[in-house]
Formats: sequence, structure tokens, C-alpha cells
Amino acid sequence: MDIQINPLSHSIRNSKVVGKAAEKYVQKYLQKDGHQIVAKNFKTKFGEIDLISICQNTLYFTEIKFTKGQVSDPYLKWKRKQKFRLLKTIQFFYFIKPQFSQYNSSIQIIWLNQINSSRIRLIKFQNLEINYD
Repeated sequence: MDIQINPLSHSIRNSKVVGKAAEKYVQKYLQKDGHQIVAKNFKTKFGEIDLISICQNTLYFTEIKFTKGQVSDPYLKWKRKQKFRLLKTIQFFYFIKPQFSQYNSSIQIIWLNQINSSRIRLIKFQNLEINYD
């Protein structure tokens, strides 16, 4: 899906500022898609999950990636260590919030790729399986 309205200023250089803007944009996107946000920036000693949401009896653990220009598949850049930390963080989330164990779960990456100063491409990788190969 290509987005014509640029939610992120092309003049922003600080990666934390860009990251927060991307997270806010994706949060609005998910809410328009029917998601109820349960947690933002859920942090543990293992790692962090950008957004956790519920939609249609499924609990979504969402990682948000932002890149500029032509970039290959961000899923391929997702390193083994990051996958392991994400799984540990999800396990910890269920441990401290057992009320959410009633939901199905899905891991997704939402990738925002800024093509130029006025256009961002949004790609969603959903129902990801994590293996360590």
C-alpha cells in the first residue's frame, strides 16, 4: 500500500524522533483497521515490542520498521537475536498479563519505507513464524 501523505518530515534526522513518529502513524493505521491498542513500547530486560493490539479475537505483537529509499525485504534483516528477544518478551507479556492468554496471537512487522519526501510505502508482514535458521 502506498501512502501519498507523508507522516514523517523528510528533514528529521534524529532516529528516535523518526521512530516515535512512525510508531504513532502505525498506531493510527491499526486503529483505523479495528485494532484496540493494549500496550505501546512494552519493555522487558529481553527486549521491546513496539505495539500490542487486539483485533477480532487476536492479540497482535507488532514490530515497526522505518527505512528511506530502496531497501530489500526488512524481514530478511530481522536477525536471529532479535527474534529470540521478541519471543522472550512475548512470553513475559503473557506471564505478567495472563488475562490475554484467551486470545489467538500473531506477530507482525509493519514496514514504512519512505520512497521520497511526499510518499511512504506501508508493507505488512503478518502471522510470522519465527525459526532460528
